[in-house]
Amino acid sequence: MVFLQWANIKDYRLIYKLDKTKSDFNIRLREEAIEILDYYRANPQSENTDYVFPIIHKYSLTEI
Repeated sequence: MVFLQWANIKDYRLIYKLDKTKSDFNIRLREEAIEILDYYRANPQSENTDYVFPIIHKYSLTEI
């Protein structure tokens, strides 16, 4: 989930292709998940990245 991108979220659904099996994953998000996404969407650092969650890089750590 660390590589989840905003492009994977459409109409309150998670749309994702699993790397290992290449299977499509398409589920309706629960209210709790939507609240978490809203929290990260409001984070100013989200404007500079395609990723939903801050990612730890090898040489620099991202902050929330």
